[in-house]
Amino acid sequence: MTRIAFIAASFAAVYLMLQVFGDIHHPPGVLISKEPEQLTYKFKSPPFKMGEWTLEPLAHFKTEARVLVVKEYDSYPVDELAPFDFLLGWGLMSDSGIIEEMDLKISNRYGTWRWWGDAPASQDEISSHAANTHLIPANESIREELGEIRVGNLITLWGELVAVRDSSGRESFRSSLSRTDGGPGACEVVHVTAIQVH
Repeated sequence: MTRIAFIAASFAAVYLMLQVFGDIHHPPGVLISKEPEQLTYKFKSPPFKMGEWTLEPLAHFKTEARVLVVKEYDSYPVDELAPFDFLLGWGLMSDSGIIEEMDLKISNRYGTWRWWGDAPASQDEISSHAANTHLIPANESIREELGEIRVGNLITLWGELVAVRDSSGRESFRSSLSRTDGGPGACEVVHVTAIQVH
């Protein structure tokens, strides 16, 4: 193989990897206009077991969103139950013109954002249109589907917001039931029963 052919093949391989595994980019503009849908249960729903964990359903949940950050976990026992965090955005937080002005991260199960210079939107607007979600796949098939999600994907998630207790009864997670809160306890904890990529 000549040097030029080798370089061309290398660029082609890198391009293919970016197409398959890299982030998905979109032009400016709101891509998801719908707000998440939540139906809070009026009566306490029966808890159910997943391995050593007990899940208490709190509300039915459906969201269409742009995936802003993907984080996978495998260090602690609870990571087997909830192996993924997705930072999700809708409304203005699905707009590349806004989010490309921001540094978006997930660290220690918390979603964070920051910017330099003028804020691209108010803090209230940002926090009410983005959510860090701890994702509990209902089965192995959904776990595999979640593992294939890339930053920039537009997805719909169906499931339930839940509280999670370990075998001793200690609460490990409790989902927020609000899209406008912030700080500790503001994350959504979703038992994912279906996912669709658009």
